[in-house]
Amino acid sequence: MNYRIFRIVILLIFQLLCLQSFSQINQKDSAITDLADIKWALINNYQPNVDSVNNSCWKGCVFIRFNVRKHQLINVSYTANTPVFILGAVSKAISKINQKGGINIPSLTKEGNKTYIQPFIITNNEGCGFKSGWESDTLNKLSEKQKLMYEQRQGDYDQLQSSIENITNFIDGKKLEMVDCILLAPVVMPVAMH
Repeated sequence: MNYRIFRIVILLIFQLLCLQSFSQINQKDSAITDLADIKWALINNYQPNVDSVNNSCWKGCVFIRFNVRKHQLINVSYTANTPVFILGAVSKAISKINQKGGINIPSLTKEGNKTYIQPFIITNNEGCGFKSGWESDTLNKLSEKQKLMYEQRQGDYDQLQSSIENITNFIDGKKLEMVDCILLAPVVMPVAMH
């Protein structure tokens, strides 16, 4: 009989521990608690439209401007001249971060009304088409229209300079001459996204 009671007690303790672990996995409990976690939250939640990525030839930096209030990212804005599908995907990533508990980093939440800028470097080269070094038979299979399209896309590929020039120009219409902010370390999106 003692063995049976012992098994029941052990089983109850095990179930309580499992229930406690499960509650810690709850989405509301997954707030960002470290600056390095912002990077991984952006990378893991950035999910652009695959068709748009496949037709995009763009390398640039989206500067994400935000404030932190009550553990939420608020007053969020993005660098002007960023492709619409990238803005949509970054905006959805920010929404997911807020839904999952937001930011709970004491050094950030104590700062009050500080403005933060998070550089997010993105490379989409799926839609660039042929590149120098491709065999001539591959180039010969493309129509003149396709060759022209790829040449135009490649000509607009590297937008890093434009991104830097627009670091104080955000889509909310606020073109600033300066920003009193805390600049966070850049997040570099891995090139292979799907």
